Amino acid sequence: MAALVRRSISTTSRPLVLASVARIFSSVVVAAHQMGTCRMGTDPTVSVADTRGQLHDAKGVWIGDSSALPTALGVNPMITIMALARRTGRSIIDDEPTWT
Repeated sequence: MAALVRRSISTTSRPLVLASVARIFSSVVVAAHQMGTCRMGTDPTVSVADTRGQLHDAKGVWIGDSSALPTALGVNPMITIMALARRTGRSIIDDEPTWT
């Protein structure tokens, strides 16, 4: 990318603008959303938690974040994770009588 920008600078009448673009592209910040490490499902042999978010092997331990998603979504997962966390929270409250 930097080579392309340098070549463009030498053939254009606006070198300052392209030099600024080169600085922007040379310091790209990357972020990643880790997903799918604790799948939810009904079968304990292929999933870590039940469909409500409670772990199959450790009752009373819940997950409600992006690890419960089956795979990466390809888009920003913020709203989906918020909805999943809210749903898991409601499941924890509904399950309260069985804690003892």
